Amino acid sequence: MKQLLLFKRSLSLGFISIAFVLCSVPVHAQVNKGMPDIKDVILTFFSKYDQTAIQEDGYLKFEKRESGWCITKMKYEDNMPAFKSILFWDKAKQKYESLPFKRCVNPGVAASEDKLEEYNSSLFLDEIEYYNYRTNLYYGYLGWDWDVIQYASTKPAVTDSLLEAFGKAYTTYAITYFYNQFGESIVNDDPERIKLNDNEPIPGSRVPRFLQYERKAIDALTQLSKLNGSYQTKIGNIQWRVADEKFFAYITLRFIGYEKEAQQFLDGLEFPDSLTSRAKQILDETAPNSILFTEKDNVTYPVWYLQAKGYRTDVIAVDENMLVLRRMVAWLDKKYNDSLFSTDSSVYMNPQFDFALFNHDYATGDTMRLDSFLERLYNSPYLTQISNGNKTTYFTDDKTFKFFTKNIYIDVDTLKAAQFFGSNHFEPKIYPCINKDVLYSFDMLVLDIIKQQFLKKHIYFSYIPAYPCGKKYLLHRNYTWELMPVQE
Repeated sequence: MKQLLLFKRSLSLGFISIAFVLCSVPVHAQVNKGMPDIKDVILTFFSKYDQTAIQEDGYLKFEKRESGWCITKMKYEDNMPAFKSILFWDKAKQKYESLPFKRCVNPGVAASEDKLEEYNSSLFLDEIEYYNYRTNLYYGYLGWDWDVIQYASTKPAVTDSLLEAFGKAYTTYAITYFYNQFGESIVNDDPERIKLNDNEPIPGSRVPRFLQYERKAIDALTQLSKLNGSYQTKIGNIQWRVADEKFFAYITLRFIGYEKEAQQFLDGLEFPDSLTSRAKQILDETAPNSILFTEKDNVTYPVWYLQAKGYRTDVIAVDENMLVLRRMVAWLDKKYNDSLFSTDSSVYMNPQFDFALFNHDYATGDTMRLDSFLERLYNSPYLTQISNGNKTTYFTDDKTFKFFTKNIYIDVDTLKAAQFFGSNHFEPKIYPCINKDVLYSFDMLVLDIIKQQFLKKHIYFSYIPAYPCGKKYLLHRNYTWELMPVQE
């Protein structure tokens, strides 16, 4: 359960406006001036203190604050702080402070990279999160974005790295007028910032507030582009980053139903030719009226941008990662008249619809059709007991989704497949790979879309997907992989 809570948090930290693309990045000296790097702070802590004793019922968080590096502990049970932040590295004194924790057996011995990797894995810290620590003026605690905004209001940015930090703070603050995509947010005595349930409509009074801060983000990044046109961000050069931010504003407003307000962000928006050319090549490989699964902003945004301009609007392009956003799922459901997938809104809007756990106690090797699997899985929060005679019956005693078999399949009508694909010799069944003990909401929805649309529409991926199983049922073209269960 610990890792599920942390993974849930990681999902909320950047599935739209931050693309997962590695590239060369600048040294962000201005936002880290006089401060040790986040990795050095973590390793220093591990070399001094026994973190296993501290993390028995929670997990450690490192916070980059104005005063320096702080540490706190979050409880697993409610993801709330177990104690107030404690200053670990004092920026004013330029030194580490002693903490009231149990010391290591051999304090002072340098912590290993293995220990750092163990910590990263337990908290799902990756290079994107480290990039956020390094490039944000403050980071890692509730309200860091507002603190940066307050700093920006009194000290104008004169460096490229500070402009990037301001842009990130503005956009993080802006989106929380609608939903908490990047984690929990502060209210600041602003009634428009009170958290809404995902099934609640977003009042029009919140839109101007979103626009106010989103425009500040775009202005900061545009200013950065003029100051240093060769500046590199995590997703690419600064011109790409400006286009990415404008499109983030556009698609966010579309998701919540404000089409008119969204259109203004398309004016003057241009992605780099390399991205739009690749997106066009991907779309050109798809059959008419097909399904295209994408991931990462460097593919999804240019594809959606071309479609917004009227190109290949017949293709249903779905970003797998963004299926964690309930409002986006609801938008897709409405746009395609409840026909894209079968999962009911009462399920995907349910706060419990985050993950399903494989229950080893009642595990079975029995095979099950995907439609039956999903039907029983979705009913699991409402069942309270299990029949010993049918261990594929789903149940819950703690209000979580559970599954008991990983051997699921999709029936293939081989005659229909021959007519649909124009060739012969197809596998009679597709076995999607479920080789993990946790299925997240986007996993379930991807499986549902595949189940619902197979042999009705051609299904493509811009990447090698987990579902179906690796390359076994995929035909690789130049830029896409098509789901086609041809016998080997």
